[in-house]
Amino acid sequence: MWSDPKVWIPIIGVVLTVTVTFTIHYLGNPEFRGKAKRGLAWLRVRVLRQYIFYIFVILLIGALILFYSYNLFTLSAVFITYSIWITALAAYLRVKRKNISTIVSCRLGDENSERGENGLVYLRHEDGDAVKEIFNGELIRRTNGLRYQYYIYFAFRDDVVKYFRHAKTVIVLVEFFDFAAEAYKGHTFSIQYDSSDNSHPNPIFKTPNIANVLVSNSWQLGLFEIKDGRFCRRQQGMADFRIKNSPIKAGSSENYPDLYVRRVIAVALNE
Repeated sequence: MWSDPKVWIPIIGVVLTVTVTFTIHYLGNPEFRGKAKRGLAWLRVRVLRQYIFYIFVILLIGALILFYSYNLFTLSAVFITYSIWITALAAYLRVKRKNISTIVSCRLGDENSERGENGLVYLRHEDGDAVKEIFNGELIRRTNGLRYQYYIYFAFRDDVVKYFRHAKTVIVLVEFFDFAAEAYKGHTFSIQYDSSDNSHPNPIFKTPNIANVLVSNSWQLGLFEIKDGRFCRRQQGMADFRIKNSPIKAGSSENYPDLYVRRVIAVALNE
């Protein structure tokens, strides 16, 4: 069959057409080139995670073809054996998927990212309509104490929230600008999340820990560890958690220096 030009000439033609078309788009279209690189990077990560099984699949297919070529297998036996293997592999990957850590993020100021492009959605609410502005040449969002907006709300995207609801631990990282100004000395902030801890007086707004400002005049990370996240969108605006800007108390008065946030990252740890 393979010696027949009617078979291999069309195959070569298709391969050449696809190769030339891909090369032209890759070299002449920056957007296509970026998507291709991201696709190859994703494929590389997938192969590295499961390389033993991908190699085994290739060897299995090769062995089945070899056995069939020497009449050691009937065609139906080849398909049955391959189907059993694929079913077993799919079941294994389904179980293993539960132990894979999931990472989502939101780059505040970026419209696509705020809509959930990277798995975490920024939400606006009456007490959390964070101001978008350019700071140090970058779009960011900040709380607005003058309008009593002390919160920044977030929700996990519908297709990823299940990984955070069932995670053993969820880590939330808040990238904020750590001002060295006198007005920020003693400043703190925290997150409040939708918790499954029914013993807590208000589980919808449970606080894991407090982040202290170091007055370093640079971008810093505040880290929060969650062990009992429920994340059923019970906060305002159907949010799963929110950043809470805390006041600096001086005697009987309170001062709310605005919190400048560039990025929020959440990691679901299952191992």
